Amino acid sequence: HILVHSLNRQTTLKDQNESGSFATDDPLWAVMLFADISGFSKLMEVLAEEHGEMDGAEHMSDMLNELWDPIITTSYSYSGDILKFAGDAVIILFTHSCSRSTPSQRQKEHLAKQATKCAISLQEVMSKNSHNLSLKCMISCGYVETNILHGIFSRYEFIVMGKPIHELGEVEELAAPGLNVLTSEVWNLIKDYGTAAKEVPGVGVVLKTFDENKSHSEFENLTLSTIYQNDSDILEDIRIKSEEITEGTYVMNNIWQFIPGAIRTELKERGSVRMFGFRPCTTLFILLSSTLSSFLESCDSQENRFPLRQTLQSILRTVQIAIYSFEGSVLQFLQDDKGLVMIGAFGLPPLLHEDDAARGLQAAMKIHSNLADLGIECNIGVTTGYVYTGVVGSVKRREFSIVGSTVNTAARLMCLAYKSNRPIICDGRTEEIARKDNILCEFIEKRELKGVGEVLCYFPKSRVPKKATLIPRVRLYGRIKELKFLHYLLNAVKKKDLCKLTPQNSGKFEYHHHHHHNNNTHNQTNSKTVVFNSTENNNSDSENENEEEEEDE
Repeated sequence: HILVHSLNRQTTLKDQNESGSFATDDPLWAVMLFADISGFSKLMEVLAEEHGEMDGAEHMSDMLNELWDPIITTSYSYSGDILKFAGDAVIILFTHSCSRSTPSQRQKEHLAKQATKCAISLQEVMSKNSHNLSLKCMISCGYVETNILHGIFSRYEFIVMGKPIHELGEVEELAAPGLNVLTSEVWNLIKDYGTAAKEVPGVGVVLKTFDENKSHSEFENLTLSTIYQNDSDILEDIRIKSEEITEGTYVMNNIWQFIPGAIRTELKERGSVRMFGFRPCTTLFILLSSTLSSFLESCDSQENRFPLRQTLQSILRTVQIAIYSFEGSVLQFLQDDKGLVMIGAFGLPPLLHEDDAARGLQAAMKIHSNLADLGIECNIGVTTGYVYTGVVGSVKRREFSIVGSTVNTAARLMCLAYKSNRPIICDGRTEEIARKDNILCEFIEKRELKGVGEVLCYFPKSRVPKKATLIPRVRLYGRIKELKFLHYLLNAVKKKDLCKLTPQNSGKFEYHHHHHHNNNTHNQTNSKTVVFNSTENNNSDSENENEEEEEDE
């Protein structure tokens, strides 16, 4: 909703400053709630093991909807705005108004109490789940800045930055599953209504009790409808459909730019996203600690705000160019409890390669080198393994994301790279696969990582030229019907039929085959429509007549 409001304040996407980023409003006072689900990645691995990769993905998709829908509904009931999904966590924003006016003390108290009550309700919701998952919540408050950044290929990013998000990481040491943790500033706003189980002066408290009945009645009816009353027609239902994009409002016309290209194509063709599944993926987490430090030191200075936006713009485009040049995907650019982070991935549809691990490491090295040329420091964690890819959230609010222990490990390696002052660290699986493509890595150590276990850590150094070799056969996932259709065509070609495919409606091809006899006495052309997404109509002829031939393929 804050993105919708920011877009509404733009007269056109062409109204950009010289750096390519959009004019940004004054800082916005807000309360931030970071809700992190514990046990999520282990559950994903159990589902894949118990049900197999295909059925496990179906179960995972159903479970995600079952899990996120009450979380999102609860957040909205307390006037919270889902800002970002961060893996198996969500960042929720509470603000009195998007007009950038300074809220009164009572309004700040109200927002702090709304966020606290929301956290308590989320804990109750999570306690009723049937998957033994738990939740830890951290709450902070203060001024944040919103930025719309213009990337290459009309791919934009919306990022919210500020000290409140940075403070979420500082109170994480107090957080644990089942607990609600508040920064000292939030606690000062609501301490008359609650008690603390533990307090660290100047850092935060672990909330013990909270009396929600002591809130100011004049604010009880404050809802998203009143906060965003000018956008109520948009906020009523922000389900993206292709016809709305081509015929809708200014906001709906341009919100496409914030959606990854592969998802954009899926939405336009199908009207929904069905790209869920377990698949091998190389994940990059890029930490921009020096940029965040500079921002936090100067965010109170109006003079320094524009140069920092230029830096963000340069970072976005530099990372995009590096990742896109190796045919990867840029998923997110956000500030969370770990810092200012960009997330990239290799192996997401439709760009899948057998050497995605090598591509990921080469992109990481290129990112580090190119950012260094701009005077920007970064630390990168790279991992390879099976992840769940798909939509997280509900019909009210959702994003395309990748989830799994491999993703969590990449984030941990990123933080380890920062602490050990190394530019890039990859895991053993990435090194093993990339070695086949002559990516040279240096072994660093075997390290115990929080929530992950022991991980072999490597530092990628360079790539040496590689001779052309025959690529080994690999297994394909989720393409059974398409493979059958290819067999159908292959068998026709083996019979010396000349083939031509004409795309028809979605899922259909018109197949023209021209019988050419050796004696050249006559030619015959027939055509028929093949529905390759139908299990009955695909290949009944070729399967029955050529089962032995398919063995040879």
